[in-house]
Amino acid sequence: MRVWVLNLDAEFELASAGPYQTRQALARTLQPFIERARVLLAPGDTLLDDVAPLALSTTAQGACWCPTPSALRRLSRAGITLPHSPSLSVLQHVNQRSFYLGLGGGAPGASYFEDEASLSAALTARGSATWLFKRRFGFAGRGQRRLRRELSADDRRWLADSLRQGGLLGEP
Repeated sequence: MRVWVLNLDAEFELASAGPYQTRQALARTLQPFIERARVLLAPGDTLLDDVAPLALSTTAQGACWCPTPSALRRLSRAGITLPHSPSLSVLQHVNQRSFYLGLGGGAPGASYFEDEASLSAALTARGSATWLFKRRFGFAGRGQRRLRRELSADDRRWLADSLRQGGLLGEP
């Protein structure tokens, strides 16, 4: 039997600088998606939240949507055998948008920006083209901003914050 942690907020944990815990409001928002994901579980598999601690088999194997430290901690506290997992730094590296772009992903003409100079040059060269900028980590449209022509003060703040958070992907 596999016992799953569906930590659908893994991208928030990957982007965080320290220990992560899902906020209650976010957990409530994610709950309908977790309910719908139940159909993806193999027969005999279950969600950790559905199992009373005393009912767990000592042979239960842990599984995670993404094996982040908080998901592994939840499984460990329940006494479930942990899955083999990469380190947090490896998870962060392969889930960030620059890795995706390096594998050939992204729209034609896409670039990853990590500094003000390269971003400014691209913004100047873009002319009147609309670009979609995406922060280092994100899901379901979060951490994205469509920029047209003149940048507002809020646009400039968002771009500067994104650079401080490790960069951003720009797609014309």
